[in-house]
Amino acid sequence: MNQAETATIAGSFIAAGCTVVPPDHDCDICVVHSCAVTAHAEASSIRYARWFKRRHPEVMVILAGCVATPGIVPATALHGIDHVVPQPDKFRIPELLGMASGQTDRAAPVFFTTRALLPVQDGCAFRCAYCIVPTTRGAPRSRPMPQLLAEARHLVHQGFKEIVITGTNVGTYRDEHHTLIDLLMVLDDLPGIERIRISSIELSTVEKPLIEWMSRSDHACRYIHLPLQSGDNRMLARMRRRYTVEQYRAIAETALSAIPGLGLGTDLITGFPGEDEVAFQATCGLIDALPFSNLHVFPFSQRPGTVAGDLDNRVPQATIRDRTRHLIECGQTKRNTFAHQHVGQCLPVLIESVDTVPDTSEGWTDTYLPVKVHGKGLSRNQIVKTCIDQWDGNHLLGHP
Repeated sequence: MNQAETATIAGSFIAAGCTVVPPDHDCDICVVHSCAVTAHAEASSIRYARWFKRRHPEVMVILAGCVATPGIVPATALHGIDHVVPQPDKFRIPELLGMASGQTDRAAPVFFTTRALLPVQDGCAFRCAYCIVPTTRGAPRSRPMPQLLAEARHLVHQGFKEIVITGTNVGTYRDEHHTLIDLLMVLDDLPGIERIRISSIELSTVEKPLIEWMSRSDHACRYIHLPLQSGDNRMLARMRRRYTVEQYRAIAETALSAIPGLGLGTDLITGFPGEDEVAFQATCGLIDALPFSNLHVFPFSQRPGTVAGDLDNRVPQATIRDRTRHLIECGQTKRNTFAHQHVGQCLPVLIESVDTVPDTSEGWTDTYLPVKVHGKGLSRNQIVKTCIDQWDGNHLLGHP
């Protein structure tokens, strides 16, 4: 979501006549689009903004986004940063600086990758015990479908082959009587679109029509990211998640059965207050039982302002580190197993970068695996049918 919004912030500056440059280039204004989903992300955002200002005192440094939400961090933590712009105003920074007149329309996003992100909604009302997002991003708001279709057409016209549907809680998208599946079906018929990928989606919002659409669409990427957080029902209830282990497994298995070769990703939290060895082993058992292709493992981050911030039964840090390390190792094993299933197949790969010296290009399968393609004459943003020869532990290796 932050990547998509960063592209819109960049677009607002370009619309105001500015040039957007990479982080290692000289600039007059530096916008740090912050994240507060974990304490580490929050601290990193502030640390980078303050470091940049110390190193480049002549540059105007602006901290925007979630960390800029009033009350999230004390004002003293932001000392030295020139401007702090909270969520509602982050797409209007040029206007606030007097560089542009008021614009009623959202600026067209500007992406520097081969995949374009289409944010369809913002905000969340689920209020999971560990999550600060409902505080930083507010109640759910969905963008009008006509606006999204116009933006998608613009992205396709710019030459993007893949559009990623994203949001704070993407499955809750609603525009009057239209739902996420309605939007996906209309996008599926958009001339020129080649790939539609859905970002992380909450299990409680996944319904049968979504899985059916993914199974029959020629454009749907065969990857679904369903955050799990824990494989123990007691912990899920304590986290205020909206499903049971049994419900999670049923939906995951339905999707895996309906969509051959599906990549299944998830998020896990280790060391949530009250996670004993029984609960952790239940998580390990569920990870072992399902053919996950991608695990994002996060140690529990205590956040003031969340329910979990006041929970007792803390897990020792050493135990959290051990459990995190174990699940990361499990994730690599699962990823290796999934990746090896691609060997011997010929798959479409979206090329992201080209190195002409060794004639090697890098890209992604629709199942969300990185690929190194050995061959001449390939171009960035090209979809190339690639025969997969092997998996080296980090990339699939293949040739056209």
